[in-house]
Amino acid sequence: MKKDLLFFLFAVILICKIYYWFFVFPNVDEAYYWFWGQYPDISYHDHPALQALIQALFSTIFGTSYFALRLPVIICCFIIGYILHQFAKKLAFENKNLAIGLFFGCPLFFLFTTYAWNDYLLITNCIISGYFFINFLNDIWLDKNGKTTDIFLGSLFFGLAILSKYNAVFLGLGIFFLLILNKKFYKVFKDYRFYISLLIVAILSSPIIYWNTKNKFGSFEFNIQQRTLNPIIDEFNLFGGNYLGFILGTILMLSPFFCWAIFKVFTADKKIKNKSSYQIVYTKFAVAIFSASSIVFLFFSLFSNVLFYWNIVGLLFITFLACNYLIKKKKVLITLSYSALGVFGIIFHFGVVPITSVFGGSDRDNIYHYGWQKIGNEVKKLQTSKTMPIVTSNYRSASLLAFELNNPKIFSYSKRFDQFDYWSKNIKYKTNTVGIILTDENDGVMLNDEIKALFNKITFVDTLNIEKYGYKIKAYYLYKGVFK
Repeated sequence: MKKDLLFFLFAVILICKIYYWFFVFPNVDEAYYWFWGQYPDISYHDHPALQALIQALFSTIFGTSYFALRLPVIICCFIIGYILHQFAKKLAFENKNLAIGLFFGCPLFFLFTTYAWNDYLLITNCIISGYFFINFLNDIWLDKNGKTTDIFLGSLFFGLAILSKYNAVFLGLGIFFLLILNKKFYKVFKDYRFYISLLIVAILSSPIIYWNTKNKFGSFEFNIQQRTLNPIIDEFNLFGGNYLGFILGTILMLSPFFCWAIFKVFTADKKIKNKSSYQIVYTKFAVAIFSASSIVFLFFSLFSNVLFYWNIVGLLFITFLACNYLIKKKKVLITLSYSALGVFGIIFHFGVVPITSVFGGSDRDNIYHYGWQKIGNEVKKLQTSKTMPIVTSNYRSASLLAFELNNPKIFSYSKRFDQFDYWSKNIKYKTNTVGIILTDENDGVMLNDEIKALFNKITFVDTLNIEKYGYKIKAYYLYKGVFK
């Protein structure tokens, strides 16, 4: 009976994952990053370039489809699973496959190994990097020299992790604290290979630096200043941040059971006895990265809107240890039940009908991806030619409509400065030509000043009410305009 229930819960999680991969229209950010791939560059305003470049490659080979969009994620899931299996063998886990299943089933890691966001690449490159670094540090712990291939491959994938998403730096921060807080690792600082490895990371990170120097450090300003430091610098609002949301979001998305197990793993670090050197080093590694990342984000959350998933690098290695602890303490069934329920809720909200629409709530950001076949059809009816200009009032609508129509010539104009501003500043529309305008109710006004500035005359065409199973989701507005 217990095995049947476990099989059923894992089946629910796996079916949810496959259903999303092959049958659900892209989430806003999936479409946004796909759009970046239509304009390959060495970096972008919001994030580094690796995800966009991979999307560019896969869309070139396979075209525009759900399969092409999410195939890189599927490949990375197999890679992650393989590395986790290697970890489980070296750590002598009681049940390797069950531990891997628990990891992928955890709502947080389910989400970020399912969606074609930057995070699946971040997780993949961090976990590979960690695998090689832990191998190297285990040799150092045993007073060996350590393999050159391990430290250099660790650095290579760390650099690729930084090219995936900026919060990969917390992997490096955690490793740094691990080295300085353990005397057995001090000799690493005297090893020339350590400094070559830093050079490898610097070379791989150089496109980010170069792009920012050419673009007024826009990405650094957005991620470090606007999203993090402005509240404390401009307003000195020390306790006006999202610390409760950060903590509660972590508990809900990891699950209380994983949080309990992580706490046990963390507190057990000082009581390590009768364990192999690999178990000792891996645990110290996991605890160091968890501590470094969590402390920094907890501090920032006191005055900024820090989101729970920004700490995903800190949670990565310690969560896998927590999987084994849950197995040892026979908490698998209750943990997996919570995970399956959470995963089902996520996919129901994103792939069936928004839960907020069912219960009369509000979700401004996560319901945009509904209704694009209808919207696309209505836009096509207005087009007199395939080259007819189309503009929208925000990056979300532009990205989603572009994916639906497979037309990367759709641009957004709004007060929010985003990646579209780098493209749209170079676009010149022909005077007196007609264009199509798409706005939505979330903008507060039907037409913003940025769109009005493009046109001499604007004519309202239609309201598009998006519903599913009788539940109202949101409204969009179509216009035609004559360019100035």
